[in-house]
Amino acid sequence: MSPFNTPILPIKKADGSYRLVHDLREINKRTVARFPVVANPYTLLSRLGPEKQYYSVIDLKDAFWACPLDEKSRDYFAFEWEDPVTHRRQQLRWTVLPQGFTESPNLFGQALEQILQEYQTGEGVTLIQYVDDLLIAGETEDKVRAESIRLLNFLSAKGLKVSKAKLQFVEEEVKYLGHYLRKGEKKIDPERVKGILSIPPPKSKKQIRQLLGLMGYCRQWIENYSTKVKFLYEKLSQGGLVKWDEKDDKHLKALQHDLVNAPVLSLPDLKRPFYLFVNTDSGTAYGVLTQEWAGKKKPVGYLSKLLDPVSRGWPTCLQALVACALLVEEANKITFNGELRVLSPHNIRGILQQKAEKWITDARLLKYEGILLDSPKLTLEVTALQNPAQFLYGRPSEDGLAHECLSTIEEQTKIRPDLDEEELEEGDRLFVDGSSRVINGKRVSGYAIVGGEGLAVIESGPLSGFWSAQACELYAVLRALQLLKINQVPSILTQNMLMGLSTLLEKYGKNGG
Repeated sequence: MSPFNTPILPIKKADGSYRLVHDLREINKRTVARFPVVANPYTLLSRLGPEKQYYSVIDLKDAFWACPLDEKSRDYFAFEWEDPVTHRRQQLRWTVLPQGFTESPNLFGQALEQILQEYQTGEGVTLIQYVDDLLIAGETEDKVRAESIRLLNFLSAKGLKVSKAKLQFVEEEVKYLGHYLRKGEKKIDPERVKGILSIPPPKSKKQIRQLLGLMGYCRQWIENYSTKVKFLYEKLSQGGLVKWDEKDDKHLKALQHDLVNAPVLSLPDLKRPFYLFVNTDSGTAYGVLTQEWAGKKKPVGYLSKLLDPVSRGWPTCLQALVACALLVEEANKITFNGELRVLSPHNIRGILQQKAEKWITDARLLKYEGILLDSPKLTLEVTALQNPAQFLYGRPSEDGLAHECLSTIEEQTKIRPDLDEEELEEGDRLFVDGSSRVINGKRVSGYAIVGGEGLAVIESGPLSGFWSAQACELYAVLRALQLLKINQVPSILTQNMLMGLSTLLEKYGKNGG
């Protein structure tokens, strides 16, 4: 007998049969899970290519039960069973990997991957594995049929069973990982869309997270997704109960409308160049990744990400620089660092080379240069197009005014004419500084003011751990001005970057920076 015992539940399936579900939540809470070495469905289909015209999908039956469970671990997975005829109760233990255990998908996926390393696909055929779901794709019907039969025999020889009811054998259109694949294109499974539409407005933060999880799987099909779900993330950051009003209903219906009218996306061809349009709006980076076919741009995926709080307070042209870096990183997950042309209404290369260093820290600047300038397969271009729709169909709006980024940044960050950057010869000098760094896993922020003989510390102290280094420096300047009369301290010295940042303080605060 095992000292452990967890309940089992019968769950009715769509076909009328029942699935045995073992409630292992208490076991899962006490399990230190390994890092999930599972393929990312976001990028998995990039390996297919649009030339594949025929598919087979193989779903392994009771896949986890093909993995034996170590004798020492079996006591943890014991449960009570009552015989429906004799009503005799007894305790049973799993001798195979149980369903419902948090580590089961990861462990089985790795085991199956090792088995498949022994299998070599034929020429012109691609095999993709996601946990226990296998996809075979090829250019011709005969190749896919022969490969499917060979793989089925291989799996049988390894002791694995296949679900005949779920087998999709040599078809032009198949359902795989919530997508429908057909002739080099993919679209969202209508059943998935129907399921999302049936969800009522969320009443708790848990329900909001569930909705975000379901919607997030479809984000590649929704233009500027990050902006459209921002209202849901704002609900999560609010204290107390979730308050849902008519405005939220309007946002949710707009999101559902985009989901219902989601476009068909092309599967990427890694041998051809990619085109990435990028722009920014309301603190969000958004764009579309495309490839050209017969002279027309076809969307591979819509990309979007929220800018970080610091960059959201910057001028629009500098935000566009950050947006390009963020979306290039996202695009590389699909293109596998293939040839990429990045187009934006902003002169990204000019900003990086001439203006960025005045407003961006060295660490950020090195990161952006590494992403946007150091890649031999990436080119930056300026376009008059303003949004993904114009980019796809090549029709710039009449009110889309071109602008010169360098002069725009200069105007938006113009230093006050009465504020001099050069030191005055007379009077005392104060030196101020602020910092924010992580010490022993905790962020620590503070400031200091020094001056006089030997640069003695006049004042120093801790600040909130949520403050950035730039905010700490601004506080140090304000404290220096409060401690001494302004006409007695003609020079306060700090980093040059702070001179410009101080003029942006009002705008910076309004944008949440």
